[in-house]
Amino acid sequence: MFSKYDLTKVQREFAERVIKEKELSDYSEYIIELIRRLRIVFASMILTALLILFIPERFLDREFTLAEYKPAIYRVLAQIYIHSVSVMIEVDNVDIVISSPMSVITYGVQFALMISFIINLPLLLVQIYRYVAPALYRREREIFKNSLVALAALFLMGCAIAYFVVVPVTLNVLNVVTAPLIDYGNESNLGLLYNFETILNIVTWTVFSSGLLYMVPGVIYILVVLDILDVEYLINNRKSVIMAILTLAAIITPDPTMVSMIVISGPLIVIYEIIIQVGYSNSRSRTQFQWRRY
Repeated sequence: MFSKYDLTKVQREFAERVIKEKELSDYSEYIIELIRRLRIVFASMILTALLILFIPERFLDREFTLAEYKPAIYRVLAQIYIHSVSVMIEVDNVDIVISSPMSVITYGVQFALMISFIINLPLLLVQIYRYVAPALYRREREIFKNSLVALAALFLMGCAIAYFVVVPVTLNVLNVVTAPLIDYGNESNLGLLYNFETILNIVTWTVFSSGLLYMVPGVIYILVVLDILDVEYLINNRKSVIMAILTLAAIITPDPTMVSMIVISGPLIVIYEIIIQVGYSNSRSRTQFQWRRY
């Protein structure tokens, strides 16, 4: 027979075990819900990438026929390539070669996935919002929704700056750096040989990483407006943040000079300062509202 003390102890242990099992069950439900939503995004990305990879080239010219089928992704790769090396091909003694036919297929799939990610970015943000929204208040939901739109805009902004400015500048700088050596070696037919895969690696890495880097200020803004991150912390650590931005910009840009790094990091530093000012204004308005209540 259990004594009164032993029975109370058993009941308490049983209650604690039930509470722990309920907490684990809740966490499992949250994880399953997150996996389910990410699975939807992943499936949409794969289907979109397959469509981009196999869509006929003539569809781009509004000729909806399968005659003389050619994948449209090859035209996309050609346009990216021509835009990236437009300055380089104007220089003598510069040749670009494709080292392997398989690399064309590999980079076709890679760019199809990148384009698919950009197309499905709104779907990804919507799924994130629907996952987080039940745990937020009405004001927080509105802030979070607007911030997700800003995140998408910042990602596209970073990709556009990298593609239209940083990539051509980087390749041009690399060409200028090696030009004196080529001039001195003209008598021995010394030339500059670029690899097609290397150029596409530069384009892929710079564009995609710049887009992700430009999303960081949006995340900081969400933390500020939700009162998770204090504006004073951003002000006190301004130098460290600017140094981190410059370091990350130097990592994602293969340009050995500081030109591309400045092009990437300049707008980020400006956005960071705007976030500080907006957060400071919001904190002052909330403080004034609280004083008026009393």
